[in-house]
Amino acid sequence: SIYFHPAPDDRRRLHAAIIAALKPGGLFILEAFSKNQIDYGTGGPSDPDRLYSAADLTEDFATTEIDVLTEKVVRRRGGRFPGQPAAITRLIARKP
Repeated sequence: SIYFHPAPDDRRRLHAAIIAALKPGGLFILEAFSKNQIDYGTGGPSDPDRLYSAADLTEDFATTEIDVLTEKVVRRRGGRFPGQPAAITRLIARKP
C-alpha cells in the first residue's frame, strides 16, 4: 500500500481483510504519510485522521509479525514538492 490514506474505520477494515487474504509467511508492505506530515505541508491528506502512526499500525497488525515499523522524515523525490521534507511511516508485516 503506497500512499493510500483511507478514513480510520475503512483503514481498519481494509487491513483486517488484507491480513485475512495473506498466505502464511505472506508480506504486506506499506508506506504512507505519518501524522507529523501536517507540520510539513508538502503533500498528503489535510485530514490528520487519514494519516498513519506507528501506534495505529501496531494495533491494526497485532496478529502479524511486524518486521519493520518506522516513522521518519525523508526528502521527497518527486511529485509537487521534490527535495522537500515529508514525514512518513513504513511497515512490513508478515502473516505467521
